[in-house]
Amino acid sequence: MVPVRTARWPGRIPWLMRGGKQTKSEQALLLAAAALQYALLAGLVYVFRLESTGFFRLVALGGAGFIVHHVLPTQWRLSFFAALSLLGIAVVVTPLNAVWLIGCGLVLIALCHLPVRFGLRVALLLLAGCALAALRTAPVTGPWPQALWPLLGSMFMFRLAVYLYDLRNKSAPFSLSRAVAYFFMLPNVSFPLFPVVDYQTFCRSHYNDDAFRIYQKGASWFLRGIVHLLAHRWVYQNLAVDPAGITDASGVARYMLGAFLLYLKVSGTFHLIVGMLHFFGFNLPETHHRYLLATRFTDFWRRINIYWKDFIQKIVFYPVYFRLKRRGQAEALVAATAVAFLATWLLHSYQTFWIVGLFPLRGVDFAFWSVLGCGVLVNVLREAGLRRPRDAESTRPTIRDALGRALRTVGMFVLIVSLWSLWNADSLDQWWAVVLNLRDLTPGSAAAIAGFLAAIGAVAVWDSVRGRGEASRLTTPAQRPSLLRSAAATAVPSAVLLALGLNPGWFDFEPALADSIRQLSAPNLNKRDAAVMRRGYYEALTQNVRFHPEMWELHRQKPADWVDITNSDLIRGTNDFAALEFVPSAAGIYNGAGLSTNRSGMRDREYQQQKPPHTYRVALLGASRTVGSGVEDSQTFEALVEERLNRDLGPDGGQRYEVLNFAMLSYGPLWKLRRLDTKVSSFEPDALWYVTHWGEIDFAVFDLRRAVMSGSRLPYDHLVELVDAAQISADMPEESMRSRLGAHGQDLLRWSFERVIERCREWGIPAYLLVVPDLGAPVDSRHEIRTVMELGRRAGFTVIDLHAAYRGGPVETALWLAPWDNHPNARAHRLIADELYLRMRPYVPGAGRSRGGNTGQ
Repeated sequence: MVPVRTARWPGRIPWLMRGGKQTKSEQALLLAAAALQYALLAGLVYVFRLESTGFFRLVALGGAGFIVHHVLPTQWRLSFFAALSLLGIAVVVTPLNAVWLIGCGLVLIALCHLPVRFGLRVALLLLAGCALAALRTAPVTGPWPQALWPLLGSMFMFRLAVYLYDLRNKSAPFSLSRAVAYFFMLPNVSFPLFPVVDYQTFCRSHYNDDAFRIYQKGASWFLRGIVHLLAHRWVYQNLAVDPAGITDASGVARYMLGAFLLYLKVSGTFHLIVGMLHFFGFNLPETHHRYLLATRFTDFWRRINIYWKDFIQKIVFYPVYFRLKRRGQAEALVAATAVAFLATWLLHSYQTFWIVGLFPLRGVDFAFWSVLGCGVLVNVLREAGLRRPRDAESTRPTIRDALGRALRTVGMFVLIVSLWSLWNADSLDQWWAVVLNLRDLTPGSAAAIAGFLAAIGAVAVWDSVRGRGEASRLTTPAQRPSLLRSAAATAVPSAVLLALGLNPGWFDFEPALADSIRQLSAPNLNKRDAAVMRRGYYEALTQNVRFHPEMWELHRQKPADWVDITNSDLIRGTNDFAALEFVPSAAGIYNGAGLSTNRSGMRDREYQQQKPPHTYRVALLGASRTVGSGVEDSQTFEALVEERLNRDLGPDGGQRYEVLNFAMLSYGPLWKLRRLDTKVSSFEPDALWYVTHWGEIDFAVFDLRRAVMSGSRLPYDHLVELVDAAQISADMPEESMRSRLGAHGQDLLRWSFERVIERCREWGIPAYLLVVPDLGAPVDSRHEIRTVMELGRRAGFTVIDLHAAYRGGPVETALWLAPWDNHPNARAHRLIADELYLRMRPYVPGAGRSRGGNTGQ
């Protein structure tokens, strides 16, 4: 046993575990360990489709660049990183757009170094910024696409201030390679939201410790970022609820918690970014530190978005404080804190301006930053000794210390979650309407909330004890954690996550677990945002990109000429309950495709109002998917089915088939009913095909809400009675109206179905409910679809489930009209038409088969 203990290789293991001088073989081993971890992390980015495809390309480029960067002489590494960052921009945004972005950035950097007085340089930069801001808001952009503005803003809007500050104070070295590396740093091109890296820290942190220890820290933070993003994806899908659907205290708790935990998106991306920079030797500090466990406002401010806190202190707080300190410490602290939080509010709006082109000044933002700023100020004054300071916790915690820590953490958690939900709300009215539901607190909800808060307190106590233990350890190299052990701690969970992402079917024996893993593997929109995207109304969410990054990522890709239904010359308003219709005998371009209407205001060919002899006529009701938004007239599934019926069945049976497309953009069930009552009967249909899909219940509420807000007369007594019972009116805030009507969605759909069937029975025609698959629907949409189908059967429809149309076909996104628009494209319309023809053939005359009963069971 003794020779084994004294052998050379085991004798070197303590260094690999602790620290010291490396041999070449040991360096190769550690480099291989770092490269393996990077490869596993890159695989996780790809398999779980984190961020964008451009980011994966950037990660792949960074993997190759990391190896080259490490083997280069030290004096060449920063220049290589700068060149690699420029190459990364070209890889993500195309070479031509990269030229515009880099060129504009180099001009701004050059203005910082003009050989003139510093004040004049600042003035020139302000003029350049105003010129760029004017271009940002111009209706016609420059020679670069709109998507470049958020990137230019993220690179320069805050870092220019830091750069100028350090340039004036000569607090760091300056060179072209440093400036390029700082402003264009490699991960930035994929992230409109980017941490405000301090220039002085950026320069001084470059290889300021053992290289492999820096790489290892980067790998662990990269993995932490991935875990945060996966957790955010779960929260986004399961906790981010629509405020209008909240009816009790448990819903309020879920809404508030979900609003706060959506911040995992920011902390996750920041960890990815800083972790990736560590692989190039930038030993940057932590961006977030257990912000869920803060015990007071200053503690929260110091833990969350640490880079932003440091930026505000450096650029705003300290200059104001030291200028006013001679008037008294209290006055200086109050003034500096107030100015710091005012600047934080305005600078967040400034950041939003560069991302979406709007400068929001919302009441909820003012309320959030005011309350948070006042809380921080009170804590700052206490900590400064202007009031009796809080007793410090003893080195050895007692039960009283632990209980106090738990209570402070839970109290702070409740305060921050409440404040964050306010910040996340569309308005103060919406937030207050949600909070009022706390009155409906059941014993079960109270127990669940109390149990969750008790768990937060227990974790806080454990974290405090663990932190004291870590602080008491020695920090010499001999006591450093093992590099190999740290590498294993990152590589093993990365490999496990990668295996789960590649093979979620391993857990098919537990369907709920398998579905959860599949849910994490795809960046699907949640129910609320999917409904917004389906209607095409992005604008309500784009002012708050912090909390709706999924929607923003889609919205920012949408070209400026992508038509909204309210801005098309093909559509006009009416004085009726169903407030929109096509302009008759019109033609134009709608979302990249030709769209023409007949003299009756339908997107279809011309039909005689009186049905010709030997003709089987179908009335088709639906919304934008039935209209065929974004595809040519001949490519809609309606046109394809009509053509195939006449081609396959017409010659043998001597019958003509006509499918009249009465569908209209943005029509929900109530507007479809009105269309049926006012327009369909005069065309003498032989059957009704009623198209529905996921979201039909929400659209029923949407129809009624639009009618009340516009002041339209309600043509049905049932709707008048429902509006009176819900006590809503046109002058009511939209959020309150949505909340009150939300509980009636299923009843509205049931009533509208029954009314449709009543009309069809009066006319003596059959009614078929065509359930079309909805691309981009959330993962839990199938439950709602089953509810809609059951309501249709009970009302009297023959239900035809068309979800098999896409089965075995291409991936879902390949059937989208565009990345920002999940309406079916021409290929998807063909698949729907094929399935519809097969399923409806038994129900039309001349098919040579008898009519069957209900399908889609």
